[in-house]
Amino acid sequence: MFLGFFAWYQGLSLGGVARVGQVQLLQPFLTILASALLLGEHLTITTWIFAAGVIVCVALGKQTQISAAKQRPST
Repeated sequence: MFLGFFAWYQGLSLGGVARVGQVQLLQPFLTILASALLLGEHLTITTWIFAAGVIVCVALGKQTQISAAKQRPST
């Protein structure tokens, strides 16, 4: 994990934090998929509900960020 941080930060510096940082939003879903495929974990409906909740929270957060930027008065 420690060595992975070097690769991650190198990727952030090459591609830009704003663009590459969005990849991190996929991490929970890739972890769920890997646990099912590699470890044989049984995925329950609760797992899918919480995964959908993450998508909703991210979408609402991004929408709020855009709305707040539009409403900010310019100085």
